Amino acid sequence: MSIHSNSRRVSALSAAGLIALGFGTAAAVRGGNTPPPALEQPLLSGLTQEFRKVAKAVHPWVVTIEAQGRPQAGRRTLQPRGLAPGDEENLRRFFGGQMPRPQGGDGSDDGVQRFDPSPTTGNGSGWVWSADGLIVTNNHVVANADALVVRLSDGRELAAEVVGTDPATDVALLRVEANGLTPALVSDEKVQQGDIVFTFGAPFAITDSMSQGIVAGVGRQTGILGAGGYEQFIQTDAAINPGNSGGPLVDVYGRVVGMNTAILSSSGFFGGIGFAIPVDMIRPVVEQLRDSGAVQRGYLGVTIQDDPELVASFGAERGVVVGSVLPSGPGAEAGLQRGDVIQQIDGREIDNVAALRFAVAERAPGAKVMVALLRSGDMRRVEVTLGRSPLSGSGGGAATSIAPRRDGKEDTTLRLRELGIENLSVSDPLDESGAGVRIDGMRAGSVLAQKGVRSGDVISSVGDTEVRDIAGFARAIAAHDLAVGVRLSVRGEGGLERFVWVRLAE
Repeated sequence: MSIHSNSRRVSALSAAGLIALGFGTAAAVRGGNTPPPALEQPLLSGLTQEFRKVAKAVHPWVVTIEAQGRPQAGRRTLQPRGLAPGDEENLRRFFGGQMPRPQGGDGSDDGVQRFDPSPTTGNGSGWVWSADGLIVTNNHVVANADALVVRLSDGRELAAEVVGTDPATDVALLRVEANGLTPALVSDEKVQQGDIVFTFGAPFAITDSMSQGIVAGVGRQTGILGAGGYEQFIQTDAAINPGNSGGPLVDVYGRVVGMNTAILSSSGFFGGIGFAIPVDMIRPVVEQLRDSGAVQRGYLGVTIQDDPELVASFGAERGVVVGSVLPSGPGAEAGLQRGDVIQQIDGREIDNVAALRFAVAERAPGAKVMVALLRSGDMRRVEVTLGRSPLSGSGGGAATSIAPRRDGKEDTTLRLRELGIENLSVSDPLDESGAGVRIDGMRAGSVLAQKGVRSGDVISSVGDTEVRDIAGFARAIAAHDLAVGVRLSVRGEGGLERFVWVRLAE
């Protein structure tokens, strides 16, 4: 009540102020509906008309989705690092009454705000894919829901069934019993930084809402979808709030360029940074879900790393290092080896882990790909017949396993003994851990600990030197300048090996 009272008082004071300044008479002569002469033909009127055209074109194929049960609608909120969590109780009050309520609550600390997962009704958004009733939205909008209702732009409310979901990209495909729907226009062009875009959906259950902004960046990776997820988000400053999830991000031609899915916020509300899945990632997922109800992804069968210093230690300027080759996998059958630096897949440049994962995952199992790699200083080309990802169809769909990587600045006082190793023992070569030296104690926060090395891991080589006992390990370490850095081969749980680049500050 006080807000409305204050608003009226400000308006009254403003009017009084204008009259006192001598503007009252002119305003009365022109009338309330006539713009002042200087604004009769404003430059922005043309832009306003174009924005209206976008709204009119997009409106028929945007839908609102009501998820009944234990939905996850609107919960994709990244907590900025270094900021305290938002006031959850205030957020609950804000979402009171008919408003949606973010769900979740498995207790994991992955940067996604979670709240009490009590049964409730939440809302999200979506868009019409085809005239025969296919609807696209986010997986997290429909996850754990017992029933789904889709509200069309003409006011009809229809029960919806899930055709299929892909948590690895946060895409879901629904079907309603309807024909003659207006499908969305889908862009074939990649958006670029600076493009004008619009978000559509039902923020806070306020249907038929539109906001405008620009593309602030592309190819963003947030980690919100986990290690098995595929992220190349569009970043935008167009307002995205809980309830916008699953709604379209469109360009100035009214074509879908992405799907709203997450915001970066310490409060759970729009803070100027939103993320959308690009449509070129959505299209193949939707087509597979439509045809088979699940997503199948190619599988290379290797672990990979892209630490620049590690890559350089193999004499390469770019690429990703094969940390280990999984037995009997596609990579092993094709002859890929540990230490290979993959630089191209079918001619596509591979500069980081994400690029390789996408290049492999977008191929179907059974597809043949040509891998260009650097091995012992020589360029080679190896043809690999991709396998089926063990996580295909369940949402993980990882093309490869990502070897742990920890970045961080080491304390300048660290020296040789401060690698972090408390105790060493000789690993039994007959054990599954294999030959090498076993770490029996690791100091928390040390250089090796920051690189993901743990107690129980086995170091099998230092640089190019294999180590089989403690004395050999000590000699190999002493032969390298740790201020420059050295590459270790580390075997962890399950026998998987990876490379670790370690360096001590001078």
